[in-house]
Amino acid sequence: MSDNMVAPDKKKHFILMFIGTLVTSIFSKNAWIGGLIAVSVGIAKELFDYYFGTTGFSFDDMVANILGIFSAMLIFLAVVEINDYYIKKKEGNI
Repeated sequence: MSDNMVAPDKKKHFILMFIGTLVTSIFSKNAWIGGLIAVSVGIAKELFDYYFGTTGFSFDDMVANILGIFSAMLIFLAVVEINDYYIKKKEGNI
């Protein structure tokens, strides 16, 4: 079954995975761990829908999940790099 990629449901998937990835990346101090946890949660949710839910597995939901995850990872990594740059600059290492 193909869903509408701009449906409100997809926006929720994007936002929840974005926030989840960002939070887990901050607490773990690692974007890859945050992304891995978020992907695992997204897959588990879709498998639950497939086996127990009424909607079934949605590849469109997974696309929205992955876009949210990668967006959060990129932002986290950019902020870390910018922060590292200014710390090195302040310490005189640049």
